[in-house]
Amino acid sequence: MAILAALLPARAATLTTLVEFNETSAPIGSSPHGSPVLGLDGHFYGMTAGGGRNQAGTVFRMSPAGAVTTLVEFNS
Repeated sequence: MAILAALLPARAATLTTLVEFNETSAPIGSSPHGSPVLGLDGHFYGMTAGGGRNQAGTVFRMSPAGAVTTLVEFNS
């Protein structure tokens, strides 16, 4: 699953893939669960069902540019 950002000029939409959550992205998480939430700080917050050091999921923060920081790694 990918998280996409939409840039909406006058009448057309351009979608850009910011992050791919898959098996190769396991350190930041894989299999996102639910939709990311826009925080008051302008970053997006979300969680994954897999990935992280314990392969038990993560909570992450993503900047509008697509830089991802893992905040929590769950234990199984």
